[in-house]
Amino acid sequence: MRQGIFISAALLAVLAGCDDSGDMFCPDKGQDFFDQSVKAYFTKHPPVEGIENVKVLSGATYSTATNWWVVPVDVGEDKWDALLSCDGHLELSGR
Repeated sequence: MRQGIFISAALLAVLAGCDDSGDMFCPDKGQDFFDQSVKAYFTKHPPVEGIENVKVLSGATYSTATNWWVVPVDVGEDKWDALLSCDGHLELSGR
């Protein structure tokens, strides 16, 4: 019984720590956030075309279903949608 209580308490502590920023919803983020997040991503993963050819475009949309931003990004001739979480995590998808 005691072990079950300990496991439950530990699980709650882990789940509570999943988002310690308290910023799960971020529909108010703006162009500066998009620019910084995209720049950070491409600094770690430089494109062949060079980081100077990364262009963050206007027209970002926020999904209330996923709480992620979809930000159009061009890298040279490549067209991407950056799927951007509130904490700055970024994944790329072709558009």
